[in-house]
Amino acid sequence: MEIAWLVIHVMIRLETRVSSLNFRKEMVNIMREQYIKFVDEDVDGCGTDVVSMAKVYGNEITVGTVDRIKDAISNYKSENEGEWDTDGCLDVATQQLKAEGYEVYWVNENAEICF
Repeated sequence: MEIAWLVIHVMIRLETRVSSLNFRKEMVNIMREQYIKFVDEDVDGCGTDVVSMAKVYGNEITVGTVDRIKDAISNYKSENEGEWDTDGCLDVATQQLKAEGYEVYWVNENAEICF
């Protein structure tokens, strides 16, 4: 009787591990690493752009995703006419991405190389 119980227990544990591995594999496929470049153009009226890069994990970023982010930023700028800033736009973009199930990490450059 103990051997039968042991075999059943081992089979259940093996099945659980296989299910767990399949789940992890599916999560890796779902949680894609992607990058989004944000450019706040001509921030000073002299052609200076502020560039920010976000590393995003989640489903594939689609045209619809990009359009919703643009809409969220546009709404923020309209609601804060004359009082908006780059950080506020990036905060709104982060909120939109998180609302859609993405994880967002802002990438800071460690060095700049000009050539």
